[in-house]
Amino acid sequence: MKKFIVKSIKYIIVFLIMFVLFLRVVVFFPNIKSRQSHEVNVARQIERMKQIDEPKIIIIGGSGCGFGLCSSMISRHFNMPVCNTGTQGGMGILLQTNLCKDYIRKGDVVVVIPEYTNYYGNRYLGGSTALRILTSIYPDGYKCLSFRQQLYLIRYVPETFNNTIAAWLEPKQFSEMDDPYSQGSLNEYGDVEMYDVRWVSYSSVQSPIKWNNFKLQYKTISLLQNFCQYCKNQNAVMLLFPPAYRAKDYDVNQENIDMIWNALKEAQLPIVSSPERYKMADTLHYDTDYHLTYEGVIIRTNKLIADMDSSLNNSIIHF
Repeated sequence: MKKFIVKSIKYIIVFLIMFVLFLRVVVFFPNIKSRQSHEVNVARQIERMKQIDEPKIIIIGGSGCGFGLCSSMISRHFNMPVCNTGTQGGMGILLQTNLCKDYIRKGDVVVVIPEYTNYYGNRYLGGSTALRILTSIYPDGYKCLSFRQQLYLIRYVPETFNNTIAAWLEPKQFSEMDDPYSQGSLNEYGDVEMYDVRWVSYSSVQSPIKWNNFKLQYKTISLLQNFCQYCKNQNAVMLLFPPAYRAKDYDVNQENIDMIWNALKEAQLPIVSSPERYKMADTLHYDTDYHLTYEGVIIRTNKLIADMDSSLNNSIIHF
């Protein structure tokens, strides 16, 4: 019986190693659509962080940051360069923070804005989006994945593979550079600057999205605590913000949002504002419950600047 158990364990280990290699190698070819899209922002902002020697502001989050902030306003106000790494929420907050760690320096301000999906289930670990971006945009990022996270992401290999094949069979994506999701929409800071008026009707048509069977993921809170301590060790400051969220979605999920924020407070994380402050009018969103119109971007950015000012002044930090 003992020999059988030992052999079984060996076979399982070999099986897992083979699957991890499959994850790293077999699907290691680019998705054409991804390489033509705003997802190139991941690699661009990592390169930008590498090149900036002075204290900077790093924004970490999903597309709600890339499609929801005006970094030039933030940069002018604080007289600091800004790197908006917010690209895709499907990457998961674990990968989003890990990709930035090597570039956090003394005097940096790290603004972390996880989308609410990170606080339930295992979405903080990422999904097919994470694999697509690592494979197509930033292969060096694979080193940021723990063995456990690689094992988790294996389930998304077929989906990633299928999406890659589909992109190769449809080479016409983003042939027009007036699409907000194209790489041509990005500015130097990492913001998406194009807004398609055809999508403005989203807010009035799309029903609110209810988080069914919500169960708070405490591992997300733990990783934010660890990341906050990492920033402190680098003599940098981390500020934790709620995402800008469409009002009708906020209202149907308020009980769960309050639960998230109470847990973050108990964890003594550097929360800058209440979630309700970033509850945005339906008319300020266009194609998702996180993406803002130009008017929404300006309103949200002014709020963020004011909250950063207040928090940094209370921390006795001067620029």
